[in-house]
Formats: sequence, structure tokens, C-alpha cells
Amino acid sequence: MKVSKLSVVLLALIYLITNTVPVSGAAYKFALDEQNTRQIKDSFTETGFPFQEDWSVNLGGQVMSQPIVADGYIYVQTGKDLVKISLEGKMIVDKIKVTDHELPSGSSPTYAVTTHGPRIYQATRDHKLIAIDVNTFKPIWELILTTDENSDNYKKRYRVTASPLVYIHNNRTYLAIGTANGDGTGLSEQHADNGFFIIHDTGVRGKVIKSTQMDGEVTGSPIIHNGMIIGTENTQYKESWLIRYIMNKDNFTTLDCPVDLGVPGSPAAEGDYIYVVDRTGCLYKFENKSETEIQKIWVNPEKTGDFDATRPLNSYNLLSPAIGNKYIYIPIQHYNSASFNGPGAVIAVDKESGHTHRIHTFSTMLKSN
Repeated sequence: MKVSKLSVVLLALIYLITNTVPVSGAAYKFALDEQNTRQIKDSFTETGFPFQEDWSVNLGGQVMSQPIVADGYIYVQTGKDLVKISLEGKMIVDKIKVTDHELPSGSSPTYAVTTHGPRIYQATRDHKLIAIDVNTFKPIWELILTTDENSDNYKKRYRVTASPLVYIHNNRTYLAIGTANGDGTGLSEQHADNGFFIIHDTGVRGKVIKSTQMDGEVTGSPIIHNGMIIGTENTQYKESWLIRYIMNKDNFTTLDCPVDLGVPGSPAAEGDYIYVVDRTGCLYKFENKSETEIQKIWVNPEKTGDFDATRPLNSYNLLSPAIGNKYIYIPIQHYNSASFNGPGAVIAVDKESGHTHRIHTFSTMLKSN
């Protein structure tokens, strides 16, 4: 299989974004911290705009997820393998086979310093979660994710495209992750597992301690916010609900928080506020103070007089918002062009007022956050 130019250039871009950042406990992706809050921490001068290719590596396979950078190495899934690339040597220094599936995962790997030491966690398109030793680059444990352990649905085709969230609670290492509908191949035996999972890494195996089946796909990566794990579900054009799991109680909140449509991407958080974008490009701001206190503040572009009010009529979004100093930035896959799979846009929305501030359109669709 030929390597796409995107996969090679992407590695160089990630290097340029992160080469001024001291790499320690976290694995850096642009605008992500250890809690996945999607706040942009880098100034534009630090990120090195405009990007220029510094070096490249032939990955030898297709790439469908973003790389991460941790402790002097780049980690990215290419084809059936997870590869480890040295930033100093600018070369692949190790790799491990993580799947037999026809396609690589849409889930980026997650690096974390756990209670058992540093580990890489990789989810796959054939609904597996794998813990990998960073130093030996060997598997520690492998877990098949399924919402029905008493059936053979795990043999069918469904995927994980969310990146695992790793957190430590009461000196134990846990992961939060979700499953989705089908595997993207269109082959027979497609299945909608649509689950949300809390997993305990015991050190030698992964143990599911909480799981629930959702009406919609869980394709966005969860975040940590005010003592809760926050996730989203993509119910397409039906009403969806924010997933709110209380870590101290090992249970989900009883107070529902509806969103008008499905949410394919990840939430973003700042202070007491959570932001999510539905599949038509509408941005929701929620105040999430505690398990018993959550309210919708506004929905963009529903504010009276917003010049972009027609956006939801013909826009299509699978992506996630990012938080800047004054604005929330929404990448839209097809902006006012969903009916003909047209070009995308990035939209800046005022964090306080909820009004659209500015729109930058592109000549092609947007493919990633």
C-alpha cells in the first residue's frame, strides 16, 4: 500500500508544532492537555506558522489518525502497526503489530505515566484496546471492547475511533473510551456496539468496571471536567445526551443534559464551561458546575441577528471545537455545502456572547481537527 503524502508531511508538522515544548508527562497533540480540554496553549509564533517541511519518514502504510509526541519520540499507527520514531534520529526505531484489520485506526495513541509506569494505549478499528510498554514496545494486555459479553457480537465489525482518556483515581489507573457503528469497510457483519466504557488497568490486564450501551456512536474522545468524565454520542439527527460519569461514585449522573442532535466530535472545556458541536455545525455552551448543576447557556448560531444563522441548513460536521483566548473555533467539514460534499470552513464564535465573529472558508473539505 502506498504511503499518502499527508501521512509523511503530518509527521513533519507535528515536529514543528512541538519542538519548543518541553516533553515530560504528557503526550502532545496541538491544543490538547492531559485532560483533553482542547484549550489552545501555544501562541501562533511558537507553533511556527507558516509550516515548512523539516524532515520526513516513509511510514510504509496508510495513516488515519494523528500522531502524538512523548519523551523524544513520535508514535503513530500506520497500516497494521504502531510505529515509534526518534525525533533525534529522524527514523523509525521500533514498531508493533496492533491489528489484522484492513484499515488502520482512526484513534490516536495515548501516552500516560500511569501507576504502573509509562504506557502507550492504542485502540483499533476491530474494537480492541492494547496497553504497550513504552521501553520494550511489547504488548502488556489486550482487551476486546463489547457491551454484550454474553453474545458473539464481538466477532462482528464495529470500531473504536475515539482516543483513550487515561486518568488516575485513588492511586489506580483508569481509561475511558467508546465504541461505534461499523468499521468503515462496508463489508458484511457490520454491527452497532455504541458503548461507553470505564476500564481499570490492573497492571497486567484491562478490566471493564463500567459499561453502558448508547443510542448513538461514541466517536469523540472524553475529557475530565469538575470530577466527571464527559463524553458525547452521535445519534445522527436525533436528540443526544452528554455522558457524565462521576469518578467518586463510579456511576453516571441522574441529571440528563440533552443536545438537539448527535455530536460526533469531542467536547472542549474551560472553567465551569463545556462546549460541543453537533453534526450540523451548531455550537453548544453548557455550564457544568457539578453532578447536580448543569445548564445550557447558549447555542450558536441561534442568537437573534447572527449573520451565520443558515449554517445548520446545509453544513456537515464530524470534528471538535478548540478554545482560544476570546473565541471558540469550530472546524466544519462541509460548510453550507453538505448536499454536494463541498468545501469546509473554520468559524470563530465569541465565548461570552455566543455570536459568530468570523468565518474562514476553504477550497476543499476539512479532514481533521
